[in-house]
Amino acid sequence: MTFSDKPEPGMDHIALLLLFNIGCMAIAGWQLVQRDILNDPFEFIIFAVTFVVVLFFTAKSVRAAFNTEYRIEDGRLILSQGKREKSVELATIESIDLDDSIFKYFRLTKTAFVNRMGDFVRIKAGGSKYLLTPTNPQLFISHIRGMLYRGPDYNGTVGPVSSSTENLDSSA
Repeated sequence: MTFSDKPEPGMDHIALLLLFNIGCMAIAGWQLVQRDILNDPFEFIIFAVTFVVVLFFTAKSVRAAFNTEYRIEDGRLILSQGKREKSVELATIESIDLDDSIFKYFRLTKTAFVNRMGDFVRIKAGGSKYLLTPTNPQLFISHIRGMLYRGPDYNGTVGPVSSSTENLDSSA
């Protein structure tokens, strides 16, 4: 069974990324004005490189926010954001919980695959902790718990699956 969730980024996340990067550019621009670096080629090169690096990371961060996806395939939870991808075996998941603490957003690490500032899902698996922001956190958690309870080969049917066409009323 496969499951895929590609959450849309929250405008709060995008706004914070842009605000942070605009702040970095404003500081660099203030340095440009205050120190008159146009007359010093070395300082102008440092300013230009800093400006390009900030623009690069802004574009990369916004692109990653729009390319966040969570998939379940072949007994693995695959987390991807931009070019970054991490695979977690479902069998190694120790806990999965909803976490609404906004402070988690500001301690982003390489195991955070978020693109919004709320409704976090925290997963502990194999000694690592992952932070996600699926479209519907409750549905995502119940789906993962269902996969853990039923096993990764569960196909969504209820009751025993029979391929025979026997008539069940033949005993009467």
